Amino acid sequence: MKAILKTTKAPGIEITNIDDPEIGDNDVLVKVGASSICGSDVQLYRWEESKTGENWWDKLLELPVVLGHEFSGQVVEIGKKVTKVAVGDRIVSSPLTPCGSCDLCRGGKQDFCYQGILGLNANGGMAEFMRLPEAAPIFKIPDHVSFEAASLLEPLCVGFHGVEKSDIKLGDTAMVLGPGPIGLMVLLSLKAAGATNLLMAGTGTDGTRLDLALTLGAQHVMDVEKENAFEKAMDLTNGEGFDFVFEASGSAAAFSQALNLAKPWGKVVSTGTYKDNAAFNPSSMVSYNKTIIGSGGHSSTTWRRAVALITEGIISLEALVSKTFPLDEASTAFELAAQRDVAKIVLTP
Repeated sequence: MKAILKTTKAPGIEITNIDDPEIGDNDVLVKVGASSICGSDVQLYRWEESKTGENWWDKLLELPVVLGHEFSGQVVEIGKKVTKVAVGDRIVSSPLTPCGSCDLCRGGKQDFCYQGILGLNANGGMAEFMRLPEAAPIFKIPDHVSFEAASLLEPLCVGFHGVEKSDIKLGDTAMVLGPGPIGLMVLLSLKAAGATNLLMAGTGTDGTRLDLALTLGAQHVMDVEKENAFEKAMDLTNGEGFDFVFEASGSAAAFSQALNLAKPWGKVVSTGTYKDNAAFNPSSMVSYNKTIIGSGGHSSTTWRRAVALITEGIISLEALVSKTFPLDEASTAFELAAQRDVAKIVLTP
């Protein structure tokens, strides 16, 4: 089968043919429908230093590996002991496959086990077929949702998880800093949660994404290089600030500013990853009882709710698919995915 391999600790990928995966009694064979490209995939492709300031993949990456942790597909074969899914089911899955024995798994947090990560230390979805253990969090998707859109469920769950952790209520006001893929997923989740006065902020290179944010439900957008974010926030909220500010840009400067954009007793939720340290005076947080929440990853409950939302049409991901490429054109697709004028780039077998 055709697959996108990472084989060396250096820039580049290999578009090659490998053996079809073999499954055991507790495994599922999936014909991949689509696999979308994540920012971390681009980092692996370019072999860049991650935003955390270290090459995190050196600790977890096992080469050679088929890339791709955002995927969808159809079950074509099941092992003898598999009961969760059947041949013909259209599915998505979390890329985190719990080991069952680490401290996180034993402590009931198996959704955050990093022992098995598809596309990093186990073969992922950038191929014609992939093997999934039945123990993976697998979810069925309806026929009316395209494989391309369904492959975006993983980043949707990242954004949705942050909104869940915020405990936002119907009618609360919210601002999102950073209209990248995760910021746009946060926006969709906020809209579904009933947030109001939604403001999406970006920079001068985010014009296409800011236009998309308006299409997805933002009431307001702004270029922080042309407008003052604090003045804009105060103007839109009658001088109070937002109930919730979501920082999704990964900018340390934006994180530092986020506290000032939140009202007294407001919350700042960070879904970004940062290379630089953020500097801020905590007095504003203390004096005005503001809360900072960190949010990474997703849970099985998040996945179940996200699948329900796209099934019922409350959230649609179709508009975020900027362009699709066949596996043969993966290098071109990766280069385009690194640009700030696209939302999501998707590979199809």
